Amino acid sequence: MGRRLRPAIEDLIGAGAVLADLPGRPSPEAETAIAAFERFQHDLHDALVRSTSGKELVERGFACDVEVAAEYAVSTAVPVMQDDRFVDGAPVAG
Repeated sequence: MGRRLRPAIEDLIGAGAVLADLPGRPSPEAETAIAAFERFQHDLHDALVRSTSGKELVERGFACDVEVAAEYAVSTAVPVMQDDRFVDGAPVAG
């Protein structure tokens, strides 16, 4: 029996976190993602740990991954693909 595709709430919330900071008028799909992020942004950890994927990760011993995924606005790094790897593309203060 093959694996079935399951919509992941963490993907919707993550997309909403990014889209919420972009300029312009969002599409209806983007508005939905933004609304999901805004609904859960004040307790991302709780939302993620209660999600189906979050429960599975905790059960498999990856609770720390859920903790990291729930962090928001804690990094100043901007990942940019350069050749075959990501580098920090954040401007250097000078």
